[in-house]
Amino acid sequence: LKKKLILSTAKADDDDEEETPENPYADPNYPELEFVNYDDPNYVVDQGQVEDEYFTKPTEDDTLEQIEAMREERRKRNDEFQFETYHTKVLKNGQREYCGEWTTYRTSTFLDSVKEEDKVDANGMPRLLKAKSVLRMVSSGKKVSVETESDWRVDGERIEHCERVATEEETQGLLLSNDSGDDDDDESLAKLQQLQVEKERQTKQMLGSSYVPVQLSSFDFRGQQGNMIVGNAYTVCDTTPLPLDNPLEGEEHDGPFQEMRTEIGIQDDGKRFRVKFDYRVQGAGPDDEDEKKQTYSLGEELPP
Repeated sequence: LKKKLILSTAKADDDDEEETPENPYADPNYPELEFVNYDDPNYVVDQGQVEDEYFTKPTEDDTLEQIEAMREERRKRNDEFQFETYHTKVLKNGQREYCGEWTTYRTSTFLDSVKEEDKVDANGMPRLLKAKSVLRMVSSGKKVSVETESDWRVDGERIEHCERVATEEETQGLLLSNDSGDDDDDESLAKLQQLQVEKERQTKQMLGSSYVPVQLSSFDFRGQQGNMIVGNAYTVCDTTPLPLDNPLEGEEHDGPFQEMRTEIGIQDDGKRFRVKFDYRVQGAGPDDEDEKKQTYSLGEELPP
């Protein structure tokens, strides 16, 4: 009886083995691994068909959020590329100083010394008046570290620019303009003194105006900021918001502006040529007094 019972059990086991279909994805060399046949119509795990399943089908909001996160990462990588390229190509990794001349032009709009009838040309546009002297300057820039809670490396870095007057030793050997004159009479000496006063005023004014954010970040290279580098050319920009009695909330702003200063540069063979544009509304010129500058409201007509 005992022997018969054993045979009966063995037969039952054989029946179970016959009922279990062979998995074509299974590997006999790795029996501990699970191989899933996704063509099996009875397989519903992680297919989004089981309620309260761990791997649920993402909603439309989740999908859009993931897409936006991917786009933001791509934007940040582009910001980083622009930031590093500007520091490497334009500023030569902070190891290069540029020494050269600045020639200043001013529009008649902000010059009280120009008669009203002479402030515009035949086309009704403001006249450009060239300054009588040039400014000899030295320009450079370097990276500095700042505190940040971000894991993105360049969020902890900024670029600071330096513009200063060149020393006599630094201007030696350069083909710079001669604005001193050759005459030694009293009239020429008086003109030279007047020229020197004007030159000092221009220097103070130029150095007091920033054409790039004080601490340039990688985020400043987003398209709407006006900072960009393409090939051997670049642009940088800095702005001052128009004083409003009902200002918009937030640190970022896209206008209206009281002042907008832009620098466009191109370089080749170790030399750099730059053009700086200084835009201001009337009443906010460099010679206007701060206490007389007007405050505006959103919705009213703004000055030209």
